[in-house]
Parts: sequence; C-alpha cells; structure tokens
Amino acid sequence: MPNPHASAVGVSGGVVPDADGIGALVFEHMDEGLVVTDRWGRPVVVNRAAEALLGAAARDTPVEEWAKSFGFLVHDGSAPCPPAEFPLVSALRGEPVRERELGLRPDDTTEVRWISASAQPLLDENGQTRGALMVFRDITTNRRIGELLDLEQARLHRHYERQSALAGVGLSIAAVDDLRTLLKRIAELVEQHLPAHGACMTLADREVEAMLVSSPDWHEDMPQTPEPFRLESAACRWIIEHRRPLSVADVADDPFRGKATPDPAIAAYAGIPMIDEGEVVGVLFSFHRVPHHLVQEDLDFLAAIASRAAVAITKVRLYERLQSLNASLKCRTAELEENERRFRMLADTAPVLIWMADPKGAGTYFNKRWLDFTGAAMAEQTGDGWLRFVHPDDETRLRQVRDDALRARRLFRIEFRLQRGDGDYRWLLNTGTPRFGANGLFLGYVGSCIDITEHREAQTELARHREHLELLVGERTRELEASHRQLRRADRLASIGTLTAGLGHDMNNVLFPVRCRLDALRWDALPAEAADTLQAVSHAVEYLQQLTDGLRLFALDPEDADASAEHTSVTAWWEQVSPLLMKAVPGHLALHSRFASDLPPMRIAPHRLTQAVLNLVVNAGEATPERGNITVWAETSPDGQWVRIGVTDEGVGMTPDVKVQAFDPFFTTKRRGMSTGLGLSLVHGVVAASRGTIDVDSTPGKGTTFVLSLPVATGEAPVPTFDPQLRRGRARLTVGMPRLRAWIERLLRNGGFDVLDEGGDAPATLWLTDAAHAAAEEVDRFLAARPSNQVIIVGAEKTTPDHPHVTILEDDGDLAAMRAAIESAAATHRSDPT
Repeated sequence: MPNPHASAVGVSGGVVPDADGIGALVFEHMDEGLVVTDRWGRPVVVNRAAEALLGAAARDTPVEEWAKSFGFLVHDGSAPCPPAEFPLVSALRGEPVRERELGLRPDDTTEVRWISASAQPLLDENGQTRGALMVFRDITTNRRIGELLDLEQARLHRHYERQSALAGVGLSIAAVDDLRTLLKRIAELVEQHLPAHGACMTLADREVEAMLVSSPDWHEDMPQTPEPFRLESAACRWIIEHRRPLSVADVADDPFRGKATPDPAIAAYAGIPMIDEGEVVGVLFSFHRVPHHLVQEDLDFLAAIASRAAVAITKVRLYERLQSLNASLKCRTAELEENERRFRMLADTAPVLIWMADPKGAGTYFNKRWLDFTGAAMAEQTGDGWLRFVHPDDETRLRQVRDDALRARRLFRIEFRLQRGDGDYRWLLNTGTPRFGANGLFLGYVGSCIDITEHREAQTELARHREHLELLVGERTRELEASHRQLRRADRLASIGTLTAGLGHDMNNVLFPVRCRLDALRWDALPAEAADTLQAVSHAVEYLQQLTDGLRLFALDPEDADASAEHTSVTAWWEQVSPLLMKAVPGHLALHSRFASDLPPMRIAPHRLTQAVLNLVVNAGEATPERGNITVWAETSPDGQWVRIGVTDEGVGMTPDVKVQAFDPFFTTKRRGMSTGLGLSLVHGVVAASRGTIDVDSTPGKGTTFVLSLPVATGEAPVPTFDPQLRRGRARLTVGMPRLRAWIERLLRNGGFDVLDEGGDAPATLWLTDAAHAAAEEVDRFLAARPSNQVIIVGAEKTTPDHPHVTILEDDGDLAAMRAAIESAAATHRSDPT
C-alpha cells in the first residue's frame, strides 16, 4: 500500500524497502500483523493482517491510545495493559520488546484474543529513533489448547489424589490410549479381583463391539453383545438414568428382562455407571456363567474400577479428539494444497476465462485461457493492467459496476468487450462472486467470463427480425382492415348489382311491348311526318334498350361462364354497352371507339367482356385528371386467330414498379377507401378464363394502353339479313303468354306469313311455339308433313337434339334473333318449288 510517510530507514542494521516497492507488497500480504509508526507514534503502515485483527481505526489512532482504544490486556488477562508498557510505545523509547503476550478485547461482549508481539525501534544513520515497527501473530488457538491441557491435567491429578488407594489400578489403565485396549485392561482387572468370567463396557453414546472373557471358549458362545449390556436395553437405560449400580444374581429373576428369552451364556451380571465430573460416560458390566451374588465389597471395587475407567475414557476420548483434530488438520492442509493444485489445473483447463481480485478489486490471478485470449503475460494484467484490453466505450461502465459491487460486497454481472490477441473485440459476460474467509473476512472476488459474441449477434438479429415481424404484422393488420373495407364495399357493389339487374329487367319488360309495336308499325303505310316521328321514337327506344342491355350485362356475375352466350360479336356488343360505358366516363373526358371491319366473333361471354372493359374504362377515367380522350378499339391479329381489344387513355401513366404490381389483388395507388384494388385483378381473371392474354403499355406522363387478346370463335353460322319482301306463307302460332303472342303475331304478319286460327285444319309451313307446347311427337309429326316445314321454339334450352328445320331461341325477348329466325323460315318457304 503506497504511503507518503514511508521511507528507507535502518532496521537493526538493515534497510526497510520503500513502501511503493516489493517490500510493501510483502508486508501487505504476510500472515503476521505489521505496524510501522513515525517518531511521533502515528501509524504509517498497517498491513492487511493487522487491520483484520484491529480494524480500520488502527490507521488513524496514535499508538499511545492503542492500549485503551483496542482493549489490550496484560499477559494473564487480569488487567488492562498500561499504555507505557505497550510494545510500540516501548520501542519508540528505544526499548526493543521480544515475544510479549497480550490479550485483546475491544469490549465486554467480545471473546479475548491473544497475540505475541515483538517491537523494534527504527533508527536512522545517526542512531536517532525515526519510528517503530511491531510484528505480532495470533496465538489464541495455541493458548486455548494449552489451557485445556492444563485443566485436564489438573482434573486427572485431583482424581488420582482422591483414589490413592487404587493407584495401582489407575496406573494400569492410565497409559491406555484406545477403547479396546482399555476394555482389555478392565476385563483383566475384573478377572483378577472379582469372581467374574468377563466384563463389557457400554458407552453412553456407543457400544464397544468386543467381549473379553477369562476363557477362550467364552467368546465363541457369545458372538455379539448380550441383550442386558446393549445401550438400548432396559437395564442399561435404567442404570444411566438413575446413576445407580444394578446387581442381578440370577437372570431368571431379572426385573428388566420382560418377555425376552434369557441368554444361556449369562447367568448373573452387575452394572456400575461410569461417571466423570457428573457426566455418565457409560456402564461397566461384569457377568457370570452361573448365578452369583456380588457382595458390597465387590460392588465397591467394581465401582472404583468404573470410576477410573470413566476418567480413562475421558482421557482416551480427549486423546482421540486431539488425534482426530491433528489428522483433520493434516487432511485439511493436504486438501487445501490439493484444492489449490486442482483449482489451478481446472482454472487453466476450463473453457471460460477465470480471474481473481483482492478486496480492492485489483486483479491477482488470471487463468491460462485468459492469458491466451489476450495474448499478454500475467504480470501485464495484474492490478488494473487488464483494463487496457477493455473496449474504451465499456471501461467506465465496467469500473462503475465493479466499484459498486466492492462497496456492497455482492455478486455482480456485466457484459463488456475485451480485446483478443489478434486485435478483435469479443463480447464477454463477466460474473464476479465475493470471497469470504472462515471468520467472515472479505477476501476479494473470483469471477469468470463467457464469450457471448455469437449470442449478442443472435440477439441483434432476433431484434431485427422482431422489428421486421412487427412491421409485417402492422402491414397485415392494415391489409385486413382494408379487406374489411373492401368487403363492405363489395357488399354495397353487390347491392348495386342486384338493383341494376332488377332495373334492367323492369326496363326490358317495359320496352319489350314498345319495341314490338314500333317494329310492327314499320310495316304499315304511314304518312311521312308520322314515319319521321316513328323513326325518332325508335331511336330513343333503341338507345334505352342498349342501356338496358348494358345494365343487364354489367349486373351478371363475371365468374359465371353460363350467365350469357359463349361467343361475342364485337359490333353487336358495342351497340349494347356503349351507352353504359359513356355514362362511366367523367364529364371532362370524351369516349371514342375505333373498330376494324369484319371482326370475327370472340370466344368470351358478353357479360364478362363488359365487366373487363368497364373496369379498364373506369380506371382510364380516374387516371386522366385533365381534359383528354379515352379510346376503345378493336382489330384482328395478323394471323387471324385473335381479336385485340384495347383501351387507351392520355392520363398520368404508370411507373415500372407500379406496372409490375398492377394485376396483384388489392394493389392500388389510390387512397384506401376509394378503391378495392381488385379491378385489374378481375380483368386479368376474366381474360385468363377465356384463354386470352392481357398486356399493358404505359409511360409516365403520356398515358396507358391495356390490350386484351381474345381467341376467335370458330364454326359460327352467319347471321341472315332481314328482307320484308317475302312470298307469304302460313304460320301456326302456339304461345301461352298473350303479350309475347301478340308481338310474334305482328312480326309474322309483317314478315310474310298469315297466322292461322287455332284449331283450324289449313296446313301450315311454319310452326312457332314456346317450350311448354313443343311436344316432341307433335314436332316430329309437323316436320314429316312437308319437307320444307319449319319449327321455331322460343324460351327453350339448346338441349333438344339438333334438326336442320328446328330453330331454338333461348331468349324470348331477343328481337334480332326472332326476326332472323322468321326471315330464315320465310327464305326456306320461298325457295320451296312446291
């Protein structure tokens, strides 16, 4: 311990090393207490052993006050040590002191400890006293052992004096140092002085497992201790409890036998308690093979032997205890040495970094793995030298944790980075555990360090993944919320679809008779003004019919392939849906169409095509914030196998990233709640279901073009043109619905047919009927009557077997199909030469 007052001065002709040097370290760690004072009696050096015995106050208390402050006693402990006779005070007067025994008791509640102190004045080159040095050692244990031995010898001496009459007996067993030999001596005395066959000793805490008798064959008769002599027997317990002798002349009359069978080898016995200083140490038994009554004189002699035996037992036990303590001390010393060797070996081979520190936290030991890890020698790391390998960012925190733990003397854990020999820093988990001596003295710390670099990296990676997972959960949560909004919007759209379907159906019912009557009026001779009015009304009704057809197609489920016809004519389809599409375009935009001539029909249902193009037109309108044009165009591919339908806008266009995700479900660039993100996904699904493809060409700021490539429908029959100048034929009409019947009748008459009355016998060339009246037998009979006869069935499914003269119209409201069927029947009638 560095001390500003320490200096190199003469000590009995020698020199005390400077306190900052190696000598200070030796003084600090020596087992004996060492105190050095200056010339005024002020302590300048108090080593660890001295401070452990005297306390920290020894550093600040002048030596003149030590005798009183620390409770020093004279050598016999009878009185306090006078201050002037204290060794350091004598040494300061120039009087050396050699091996003076002193007692130490700071207060009345503390047990006295004894020291042996030597003091020497410290002289300079001129022989002047510059201070004093005292070295002392704790002799408490040695002094107490001596006192115990003195007490024991005094007690034995008193016993020997009281038993002078039996000195010979006492001497014969006094030299015994083990219980078996003692039993043998006692048995010999009993055999010599009593008419007994043997003796047995039962100690109060154990039973001597040996029977020594006067005849060789006796031992074979009793291989183990007989029942009366056992410690747990009733007789033995009675003797110990009452401290009185017991004599049984005949075991048959033994009051303690109970129901037990007598031992045939024991006929009589006597038991004497062995008492030493008021404590029963056991029972001495003598026994006979035949019944025998001991007289009082025999009992007194046996009692005298028992008394000597009790003293001998106490001595033997004390000797055994001392032997045991000596052996234990040797074993403990050997164990400590072995433990030290094992600790070094285990510490050097342990897969962790192990260190030890003194009570001030300075490093004192580092195992081989630590030294290999840092690549530095032990001398470079003791004290605080090892801290230079700690990462600069962790050193202050590490010192704070260590100092806090030192003050509280508690376990501590800390993670820090330590530099490896190759310069790389590794994360370590450092655990320090306080060490205490047998007397509770704080000895410092022992600790270990585990490399947790991979664990820290895994924790960092886990935190990153946890953060990423939280982001994903947030995104999924937002997507679920968006899905809920989309489902609610889809529910509203379904309601609108239901309303649209009902509206289209009702409008179609209203327009049907109007169209019938207008169509019938076309064949009447009307004035020119009336014809112009009829033409204007017809155009208005035709527009309403197209709007109704568009609404009907829009309301159909795009996932239902059977909701409408399987094939679509682009021109006819555009006439139906163009009014609906125009209504879907914002007012600041214009919708144009450009279709090539002679476009073949496509293999796609009209309602599916309507849904796809309507979504593209709506998207185009939303993507064009300023005035501009939207063009719907169609053309045939060069190989004639595809019809390409495109929607082109002049809007903001799409970036490459947006274009890649455009067809993903729920992807949208619009504000949530304004779009479901399902429009283009629905278009893609419709086109894929028709075995077509969809392409997109877009440039940011210049607009976007979506192109649907749909396969051409093969095997389609050409739609005949309607010619009113037909040779008149006769038609038979059996339709149950009055309104439908009136309309068809008007069409037949205007188409060149006379409608026969029901029930008439005149032959007909055309039979137009509904599915309810089209019995198969009657159809066959009508067709067989004349080779050129025709049958038209309305409102039936196309499951009826095909016949060249049978036409089936699924939709009884399809005006164009009805007119085409009547025109075909008229042409067949006109071509018939008969």
